[in-house]
Amino acid sequence: MEAIALCIDDTGKPKNIPKDRWLRKGSLYTIIYATLVMPQDRIAFYVAEIDLTEDHHPYQYFLSDRFAFSEQGLIDVGELIDFCLQTNHIVESFLAEIQSA
Repeated sequence: MEAIALCIDDTGKPKNIPKDRWLRKGSLYTIIYATLVMPQDRIAFYVAEIDLTEDHHPYQYFLSDRFAFSEQGLIDVGELIDFCLQTNHIVESFLAEIQSA
């Protein structure tokens, strides 16, 4: 499951992330994972084309408002978000169950 998105905002690159590991306005990216990030409490994406590692901590994802979508891309990203958030909830519930046992 994935969605194609156009980067519309590449501003605000953190100093610890090299240019080749940052978005480029006008480029297409393949979104392969979505999550809710804190403290922003916003949806953010992991893109296939850029591998952010522990060296880039705390930056692991790109906020959703950095992207625009075609009509099909919007449908795809909606399905991806639903899937990822449901999966995250299942994992969190499982971990809570294990910890309480």
